[in-house]
Amino acid sequence: MSVTVTELLKTGDIRTTDFFHYMKLLKNAWTLSEAVCHHLRQVEIKFLVSCALFDKFERMFVDIFDCGDVPVSDELNGLADRKQFCWTLFVYMRALAFSQNKGRQELILAFYLLLCCLDYVIRLTPSFQLRPPFDAVRILVTTSNVEGDVLKELCTRFQGNVEEVKLVQSTYFDVLIQDLPQTDSVIDVKKVVEDYVAQYRSSGDINELDFLTREHYLRIVTAHSEVNSNRSNAGTPTTAHSSQQRQALLTPVKAAMNSIQHLLNLLQTSTDNPSAVLNRYLEKCSNNPLWLMMEQLQQAEGNFQANYVKILGERYLTIGQQRFRLARRLYFHVMESMLKMEEERVASSDFTKLLNQPVFHKSLISCSLEVVLVTYEPHCTVGSNTPSPVITPGNGSAPASFLFPWILSSLKVHAFDLFKVVDSFVKAEPRLTSDVVKHLHQIENQILECYAWTTGSPVLELLHQSESGSVSLSSSSPRPISNGVVPREGNASDSESPSASPRRSRSLSTFLNKVFKLASQRLQAFCSILHVTGDLQHKIWSCFEYCVVHRPGLLTDRHIDQILMCSVYAISKVVEREIKFKAIVAAYRSIYPSVSQQVFKRVLINGGDYDSIIAFYNKVFMQSLKSFILQYSSSKSGAPSSSPGAQPFAMLPSQISPSYQVPGRQNFYVSPMKSSPFKTPLSPSLLTPRTRQLFSFGEGPISSLRIINEQLSVLSGSRSSKRLRFEQTEDIEPHTASGSFEFESPSKRKVPASRKSLRYPDPPSLATDSGADDNPKTAV
Repeated sequence: MSVTVTELLKTGDIRTTDFFHYMKLLKNAWTLSEAVCHHLRQVEIKFLVSCALFDKFERMFVDIFDCGDVPVSDELNGLADRKQFCWTLFVYMRALAFSQNKGRQELILAFYLLLCCLDYVIRLTPSFQLRPPFDAVRILVTTSNVEGDVLKELCTRFQGNVEEVKLVQSTYFDVLIQDLPQTDSVIDVKKVVEDYVAQYRSSGDINELDFLTREHYLRIVTAHSEVNSNRSNAGTPTTAHSSQQRQALLTPVKAAMNSIQHLLNLLQTSTDNPSAVLNRYLEKCSNNPLWLMMEQLQQAEGNFQANYVKILGERYLTIGQQRFRLARRLYFHVMESMLKMEEERVASSDFTKLLNQPVFHKSLISCSLEVVLVTYEPHCTVGSNTPSPVITPGNGSAPASFLFPWILSSLKVHAFDLFKVVDSFVKAEPRLTSDVVKHLHQIENQILECYAWTTGSPVLELLHQSESGSVSLSSSSPRPISNGVVPREGNASDSESPSASPRRSRSLSTFLNKVFKLASQRLQAFCSILHVTGDLQHKIWSCFEYCVVHRPGLLTDRHIDQILMCSVYAISKVVEREIKFKAIVAAYRSIYPSVSQQVFKRVLINGGDYDSIIAFYNKVFMQSLKSFILQYSSSKSGAPSSSPGAQPFAMLPSQISPSYQVPGRQNFYVSPMKSSPFKTPLSPSLLTPRTRQLFSFGEGPISSLRIINEQLSVLSGSRSSKRLRFEQTEDIEPHTASGSFEFESPSKRKVPASRKSLRYPDPPSLATDSGADDNPKTAV
């Protein structure tokens, strides 16, 4: 006999929130399968979505139905039955409508379905029991038989999109309402309840009907729940005024609807085809790319729809078409903005080479779709500080969600190609919501961590070409390894001779710099917890750098954190300051409590074989890097010291004054002052040619600002000759080309000498006693 979650919680007198908290502790303490972890996550998501919807439902019910001075729970006014009928109708139809979605819980579609249920109940309610304006609309519907007015009023009042709600009504509600059990042409509520309970028992889930009776195990302590609980316990009627007071609180449903409305407003003037402005850019190309753009859109739409209905079923086809239509408009909108900004920067409107690259359009379409999907499914985003799991074939860990990396496989785009447009996408449309921008930055981190290292990735091919000398890193981003420990490949004269002129890959340099910046942040966190000295940190860093540039095969289908952990263990052991693997993994989990266990418990060994990170270290990592690592052996005569010549860690963002772009002003950045403005100015004899032309608002004389403005006016005619590009693996730019698709940003500006000399700071001197580790001995 199966036991449902509701029965378990009621028997144990445990709140649902406490239950999920205990399950997280259990997951961290024990090894649970990914299938179990995914199921628990889906149950939690469904519970949170249901809580948000019921809270919204209660507030809408009070705004719509007029119970006078009698509480809603009073059976005399009949509204209690209507409330129970509406919520029961909703949870049952929701279970039927989303039965094929493999556990996905989309807040917005469920909310639209709730509006349809309210529309149905309002039509069955006498007008004197409705508040304005629903009473007048109800009379109008009865007298003139006008269809859609009630639903339209609901959408206007509660921020629903009329077009999308009507789509849900025709696709789900009108179809499912015909299949409900009826008695004498009236819906049999008792039978509906019985069918729902049977369905919930078969799934072992939470009984959502218990929200109506305010069961203790479902209660969440929030501002809304406290208000609702106090109102219910006091037995006082709820007025429209009290409901309006709570409207100021931003609920999950309201936040989601605001995000959707923001996107729709953003695309209000956009159409399904290029605008007149964008068409002018296309016509100025020597080879008009319009046909290529339409071809890429058609292919992307076909792939997207096929994979969309594969998860949800054919019934969701119309919803998928609506999602892609928005992405199509966003694609044209952002591309136009990109070209406008680039034209202003380089004083040229011929973008033939960029716009005739299919991979550029495919990547931009993918990014547009990701923005639309995350707008409609915001509750499934991953924490920005949580490393992404390694999604590998056959592990069953990939959830049935449309968020990243689903878009990569659906549209058949490489993660590295998507990486090249993310920054430009954000800069081209500064009006994106902060949640969307945060999500795109999370995607970038996930690409850096593991998705760009999958088999067949252009990154691996570019690194292979870089190792062979056919491709070099851009001069604007120095090669990350330059210490005496790393063996040089070939003679220096070979790389400098005119006959051996390697082509540059600026996009690879940008990618590697971001990988190193992300890795350096995590290594610093590691070393802080493990009490690693500065000298040992530099050796660990050199090992990691060497793996990335000279042994990219170690990262293929793996996670950079796996390489970091192995580097920490290998170097600490060879210098006789061994840190147990158990301590390393414990430190990793303390930094990222919600990280997937497969990062360190399911690592690719070879072929399709997976094992723990310890097995990976013994069978793969150490075997590949043995000669390199042994250079650091304490017992080896003449062992290199990393102190004088080792490459410093990548600079952390906290070491650089943050810069922010002023909205609506291209290439205009503001950064906070590093010190108090109330300081004695430098003597003129101590000023350099550069500091003579600096002006600090709040302390500098107006004459200095006037001189700077005059000099800028003289230089205003000069423009950069750099062009907007999207570098392809198959078409590496020559040695003199800039080669990547990105906009000018603060990081591209010339860095002062004082900023260039910044180094990754050594941690405070901490006593390291590796022998004090009382963890069980690790066999390696």
